[in-house]
Amino acid sequence: MRNHLDALEDLWARLHAGLIGKRFARYRSMSRTPWTTLTEARTQSKFADLFELRGPLVGRWGLELAERGDESGTQPAGAWLQISDLAPVRGMERASHLRLLLPDDTSVATIAALGEWAINHLPLWWGSAGFVFHHTSGTMFTAHTRMAALAKRYWTVQIQDMTSLQWDALRGMPGVNWLTLIGDGFAQSKGLDAERFQAEIAALATEGVFNRRGAHGVAFAAGVGPLQGDINVGEDIRPYAQVARRLQPLLLTQHTPLFGPFAKPDVLSAWLSRLSGPKAWLDCGVAAD
Repeated sequence: MRNHLDALEDLWARLHAGLIGKRFARYRSMSRTPWTTLTEARTQSKFADLFELRGPLVGRWGLELAERGDESGTQPAGAWLQISDLAPVRGMERASHLRLLLPDDTSVATIAALGEWAINHLPLWWGSAGFVFHHTSGTMFTAHTRMAALAKRYWTVQIQDMTSLQWDALRGMPGVNWLTLIGDGFAQSKGLDAERFQAEIAALATEGVFNRRGAHGVAFAAGVGPLQGDINVGEDIRPYAQVARRLQPLLLTQHTPLFGPFAKPDVLSAWLSRLSGPKAWLDCGVAAD
Protein backbone atom coordinates (compact mmCIF):
# COMPACT_ATOMS: atom_id res chain seq x y z
CA MET A 1 0.00 0.00 0.00
CA ARG A 2 2.85 2.40 0.78
CA ASN A 3 3.92 2.16 -2.87
CA HIS A 4 0.70 3.90 -3.87
CA LEU A 5 0.92 7.18 -1.97
CA ASP A 6 -0.82 9.19 -4.71
CA ALA A 7 -3.87 6.91 -4.49
CA LEU A 8 -3.89 7.04 -0.68
CA GLU A 9 -3.58 10.82 -0.75
CA ASP A 10 -6.59 10.96 -3.07
CA LEU A 11 -8.57 8.62 -0.79
CA TRP A 12 -7.62 10.76 2.22
CA ALA A 13 -8.89 13.89 0.45
CA ARG A 14 -12.20 12.18 -0.32
CA LEU A 15 -12.57 10.87 3.23
CA HIS A 16 -11.73 14.26 4.66
CA ALA A 17 -14.40 15.86 2.50
CA GLY A 18 -17.00 13.27 3.48
CA LEU A 19 -16.62 10.42 5.95
CA ILE A 20 -13.88 12.02 8.04
CA GLY A 21 -15.97 15.09 8.75
CA LYS A 22 -19.10 13.04 9.41
CA ARG A 23 -17.87 9.92 11.18
CA PHE A 24 -14.15 9.32 11.71
CA ALA A 25 -12.88 10.92 14.90
CA ARG A 26 -9.98 8.73 16.06
CA TYR A 27 -6.94 7.04 14.61
CA ARG A 28 -4.06 4.83 15.66
CA SER A 29 -1.11 2.99 14.24
CA MET A 30 -1.76 -0.77 14.23
CA SER A 31 1.47 -1.17 16.20
CA ARG A 32 0.14 1.03 19.02
CA THR A 33 -2.93 0.35 21.14
CA PRO A 34 -4.21 3.82 22.21
CA TRP A 35 -6.56 5.81 20.01
CA THR A 36 -5.69 9.44 19.25
CA THR A 37 -8.27 12.14 18.54
CA LEU A 38 -8.25 13.18 14.90
CA THR A 39 -8.35 16.97 15.18
CA GLU A 40 -9.23 19.28 12.31
CA ALA A 41 -5.69 20.64 12.29
CA ARG A 42 -4.24 17.18 11.83
CA THR A 43 -6.64 16.22 9.05
CA GLN A 44 -5.20 19.08 6.97
CA SER A 45 -1.80 17.34 6.95
CA LYS A 46 -0.54 15.27 4.06
CA PHE A 47 -1.57 11.65 4.49
CA ALA A 48 2.00 10.31 4.27
CA ASP A 49 3.28 12.78 6.85
CA LEU A 50 0.38 12.35 9.29
CA PHE A 51 0.55 8.59 9.39
CA GLU A 52 4.31 8.00 9.09
CA LEU A 53 4.44 6.37 5.67
CA ARG A 54 7.94 7.65 4.92
CA GLY A 55 10.87 5.26 5.10
CA PRO A 56 11.27 1.53 4.43
CA LEU A 57 8.65 -1.03 5.31
CA VAL A 58 9.90 -3.47 7.92
CA GLY A 59 7.49 -6.31 8.50
CA ARG A 60 4.22 -4.45 8.77
CA TRP A 61 2.73 -0.97 8.72
CA GLY A 62 -0.91 -0.34 9.49
CA LEU A 63 -3.40 2.40 10.20
CA GLU A 64 -6.91 2.41 11.64
CA LEU A 65 -9.44 5.24 11.52
CA ALA A 66 -12.57 4.84 13.60
CA GLU A 67 -15.70 6.61 14.70
CA ARG A 68 -14.99 5.55 18.28
CA GLY A 69 -12.53 3.40 20.19
CA ASP A 70 -13.73 1.26 23.09
CA GLU A 71 -12.54 1.78 26.65
CA SER A 72 -9.93 -0.98 26.42
CA GLY A 73 -8.53 0.55 23.26
CA THR A 74 -8.54 -2.82 21.50
CA GLN A 75 -11.66 -2.58 19.33
CA PRO A 76 -12.86 0.18 17.02
CA ALA A 77 -16.55 1.03 17.06
CA GLY A 78 -18.85 2.47 14.44
CA ALA A 79 -17.38 3.22 11.01
CA TRP A 80 -13.85 1.85 10.63
CA LEU A 81 -11.08 2.06 8.03
CA GLN A 82 -8.08 -0.27 8.18
CA ILE A 83 -5.05 -0.05 5.91
CA SER A 84 -2.44 -2.79 6.30
CA ASP A 85 0.84 -3.00 4.37
CA LEU A 86 2.65 -6.32 4.77
CA ALA A 87 6.21 -7.16 3.78
CA PRO A 88 7.15 -10.64 2.55
CA VAL A 89 8.11 -13.27 5.14
CA ARG A 90 11.11 -15.44 4.19
CA GLY A 91 10.60 -14.48 0.57
CA MET A 92 6.89 -15.32 0.60
CA GLU A 93 4.64 -12.45 -0.48
CA ARG A 94 1.65 -11.46 1.64
CA ALA A 95 -1.45 -9.53 0.61
CA SER A 96 -1.76 -5.98 1.92
CA HIS A 97 -5.30 -4.69 2.24
CA LEU A 98 -7.58 -1.70 2.57
CA ARG A 99 -10.81 -2.46 4.44
CA LEU A 100 -13.69 -0.11 5.18
CA LEU A 101 -16.57 -1.11 7.45
CA LEU A 102 -19.67 1.08 7.37
CA PRO A 103 -23.14 0.81 8.95
CA ASP A 104 -25.62 -1.55 7.26
CA ASP A 105 -27.75 1.38 6.10
CA THR A 106 -24.93 3.03 4.10
CA SER A 107 -26.28 4.16 0.74
CA VAL A 108 -25.73 2.09 -2.39
CA ALA A 109 -24.31 5.21 -4.10
CA THR A 110 -21.58 5.53 -1.45
CA ILE A 111 -20.55 1.88 -1.75
CA ALA A 112 -20.57 2.01 -5.55
CA ALA A 113 -18.47 5.19 -5.55
CA LEU A 114 -15.85 3.54 -3.34
CA GLY A 115 -15.73 0.52 -5.64
CA GLU A 116 -15.33 2.75 -8.69
CA TRP A 117 -12.58 4.69 -6.93
CA ALA A 118 -10.72 1.44 -6.20
CA ILE A 119 -10.65 0.11 -9.77
CA ASN A 120 -9.54 3.51 -11.08
CA HIS A 121 -6.87 4.37 -8.49
CA LEU A 122 -5.35 1.16 -7.11
CA PRO A 123 -3.67 -1.68 -9.04
CA LEU A 124 -5.68 -4.03 -6.82
CA TRP A 125 -5.58 -7.83 -6.91
CA TRP A 126 -9.25 -8.25 -6.04
CA GLY A 127 -11.86 -6.68 -3.81
CA SER A 128 -15.49 -6.88 -2.77
CA ALA A 129 -18.19 -4.76 -1.17
CA GLY A 130 -21.46 -5.67 0.48
CA PHE A 131 -22.48 -7.35 3.73
CA VAL A 132 -19.80 -9.10 5.82
CA PHE A 133 -19.71 -10.78 9.21
CA HIS A 134 -17.44 -8.88 11.59
CA HIS A 135 -15.96 -10.26 14.81
CA THR A 136 -15.99 -7.64 17.59
CA SER A 137 -15.80 -9.55 20.88
CA GLY A 138 -15.22 -12.95 22.42
CA THR A 139 -12.95 -15.73 21.18
CA MET A 140 -12.51 -16.51 17.50
CA PHE A 141 -13.95 -20.00 18.14
CA THR A 142 -17.15 -18.48 19.54
CA ALA A 143 -17.33 -15.86 16.77
CA HIS A 144 -16.88 -18.37 13.95
CA THR A 145 -19.36 -20.79 15.50
CA ARG A 146 -21.90 -17.97 15.54
CA MET A 147 -20.97 -16.92 12.00
CA ALA A 148 -21.42 -20.47 10.71
CA ALA A 149 -24.93 -20.65 12.13
CA LEU A 150 -25.83 -17.25 10.68
CA ALA A 151 -24.25 -18.13 7.32
CA LYS A 152 -26.73 -21.01 6.95
CA ARG A 153 -29.45 -18.38 6.81
CA TYR A 154 -27.69 -15.38 5.25
CA TRP A 155 -26.05 -16.74 2.11
CA THR A 156 -24.58 -13.56 0.63
CA VAL A 157 -22.88 -12.25 3.78
CA GLN A 158 -19.15 -12.81 3.43
CA ILE A 159 -16.67 -14.06 6.00
CA GLN A 160 -13.29 -12.42 5.55
CA ASP A 161 -10.64 -13.60 7.98
CA MET A 162 -7.87 -11.05 7.47
CA THR A 163 -5.21 -13.17 9.18
CA SER A 164 -5.59 -16.12 6.81
CA LEU A 165 -6.24 -13.89 3.79
CA GLN A 166 -2.78 -12.35 4.01
CA TRP A 167 -1.74 -15.64 2.41
CA ASP A 168 -4.91 -17.01 0.79
CA ALA A 169 -5.88 -13.78 -1.00
CA LEU A 170 -2.95 -14.16 -3.38
CA ARG A 171 -4.37 -17.50 -4.58
CA GLY A 172 -8.00 -16.45 -5.00
CA MET A 173 -11.14 -14.88 -3.58
CA PRO A 174 -13.29 -16.33 -0.76
CA GLY A 175 -16.44 -15.84 -2.84
CA VAL A 176 -18.21 -12.87 -4.40
CA ASN A 177 -20.29 -10.10 -2.86
CA TRP A 178 -22.64 -7.45 -4.22
CA LEU A 179 -19.65 -5.67 -5.77
CA THR A 180 -16.80 -7.89 -6.90
CA LEU A 181 -13.62 -6.16 -8.08
CA ILE A 182 -11.17 -8.04 -10.29
CA GLY A 183 -7.75 -6.53 -10.98
CA ASP A 184 -6.21 -7.07 -14.39
CA GLY A 185 -3.08 -8.63 -12.88
CA PHE A 186 -5.13 -11.10 -10.85
CA ALA A 187 -7.09 -12.21 -13.92
CA GLN A 188 -3.90 -12.60 -15.93
CA SER A 189 -2.30 -14.68 -13.16
CA LYS A 190 -5.10 -17.20 -13.66
CA GLY A 191 -4.67 -17.20 -17.44
CA LEU A 192 -7.88 -15.23 -17.96
CA ASP A 193 -8.63 -12.22 -20.11
CA ALA A 194 -10.48 -9.61 -18.05
CA GLU A 195 -12.05 -8.19 -21.19
CA ARG A 196 -13.43 -11.61 -22.15
CA PHE A 197 -15.19 -12.41 -18.91
CA GLN A 198 -16.37 -8.81 -18.66
CA ALA A 199 -18.10 -9.38 -22.00
CA GLU A 200 -19.59 -12.63 -20.69
CA ILE A 201 -21.03 -10.94 -17.63
CA ALA A 202 -22.24 -7.97 -19.69
CA ALA A 203 -24.57 -10.44 -21.41
CA LEU A 204 -26.25 -11.00 -18.02
CA ALA A 205 -27.53 -7.43 -17.69
CA THR A 206 -31.10 -8.62 -18.29
CA GLU A 207 -30.68 -10.89 -15.25
CA GLY A 208 -29.59 -8.07 -12.96
CA VAL A 209 -25.80 -8.33 -13.28
CA PHE A 210 -23.90 -5.19 -14.23
CA ASN A 211 -20.27 -4.24 -14.78
CA ARG A 212 -17.98 -1.25 -15.05
CA ARG A 213 -14.46 -0.99 -16.43
CA GLY A 214 -11.75 0.95 -14.58
CA ALA A 215 -8.12 1.80 -15.22
CA HIS A 216 -6.90 -1.18 -13.17
CA GLY A 217 -9.72 -3.69 -13.29
CA VAL A 218 -13.41 -4.49 -13.58
CA ALA A 219 -16.26 -4.15 -11.06
CA PHE A 220 -19.28 -6.47 -11.21
CA ALA A 221 -22.54 -5.71 -9.41
CA ALA A 222 -24.93 -8.54 -8.49
CA GLY A 223 -28.17 -6.58 -8.61
CA VAL A 224 -29.11 -3.01 -7.78
CA GLY A 225 -27.95 -3.19 -4.15
CA PRO A 226 -26.39 -5.52 -1.56
CA LEU A 227 -28.45 -8.34 -0.06
CA GLN A 228 -27.97 -10.47 3.03
CA GLY A 229 -29.29 -13.48 1.13
CA ASP A 230 -31.84 -14.33 3.82
CA ILE A 231 -33.33 -17.67 2.76
CA ASN A 232 -36.05 -17.32 5.41
CA VAL A 233 -37.62 -14.48 3.43
CA GLY A 234 -36.72 -15.75 -0.03
CA GLU A 235 -34.34 -13.02 -1.18
CA ASP A 236 -33.42 -13.47 -4.84
CA ILE A 237 -29.70 -14.21 -4.85
CA ARG A 238 -29.54 -15.43 -8.45
CA PRO A 239 -27.41 -12.46 -9.60
CA TYR A 240 -24.81 -13.38 -6.95
CA ALA A 241 -24.83 -16.98 -8.18
CA GLN A 242 -24.42 -15.85 -11.79
CA VAL A 243 -21.33 -13.81 -10.92
CA ALA A 244 -19.91 -16.66 -8.81
CA ARG A 245 -20.30 -19.14 -11.67
CA ARG A 246 -18.65 -16.83 -14.21
CA LEU A 247 -15.75 -16.05 -11.87
CA GLN A 248 -15.28 -19.63 -10.64
CA PRO A 249 -11.64 -19.86 -11.84
CA LEU A 250 -10.79 -16.91 -9.57
CA LEU A 251 -12.41 -18.26 -6.40
CA LEU A 252 -10.70 -20.19 -3.63
CA THR A 253 -11.60 -23.86 -3.50
CA GLN A 254 -9.44 -24.36 -0.39
CA HIS A 255 -8.99 -21.93 2.47
CA THR A 256 -6.75 -21.94 5.53
CA PRO A 257 -8.88 -23.60 8.26
CA LEU A 258 -10.67 -21.10 10.47
CA PHE A 259 -12.32 -21.78 13.84
CA GLY A 260 -15.44 -23.51 15.09
CA PRO A 261 -17.29 -25.43 12.34
CA PHE A 262 -15.04 -23.78 9.72
CA ALA A 263 -12.06 -25.68 11.13
CA LYS A 264 -13.50 -28.69 9.27
CA PRO A 265 -12.37 -28.72 5.61
CA ASP A 266 -15.69 -30.09 4.33
CA VAL A 267 -17.70 -27.34 6.07
CA LEU A 268 -15.38 -24.60 4.86
CA SER A 269 -15.39 -26.00 1.31
CA ALA A 270 -19.20 -26.18 1.29
CA TRP A 271 -19.43 -22.58 2.43
CA LEU A 272 -16.94 -21.38 -0.21
CA SER A 273 -18.93 -23.02 -3.02
CA ARG A 274 -22.43 -22.33 -1.65
CA LEU A 275 -23.48 -20.01 -4.50
CA SER A 276 -22.27 -22.14 -7.40
CA GLY A 277 -23.11 -25.50 -5.75
CA PRO A 278 -25.70 -24.90 -3.01
CA LYS A 279 -26.53 -28.52 -2.19
CA ALA A 280 -23.38 -29.15 -0.15
CA TRP A 281 -24.02 -26.09 2.00
CA LEU A 282 -27.70 -26.99 2.42
CA ASP A 283 -26.72 -30.49 3.54
CA CYS A 284 -23.89 -29.29 5.76
CA GLY A 285 -24.32 -30.11 9.44
CA VAL A 286 -24.31 -26.58 10.83
CA ALA A 287 -27.32 -25.50 12.85
CA ALA A 288 -29.30 -22.66 11.30
CA ASP A 289 -30.12 -19.67 13.48
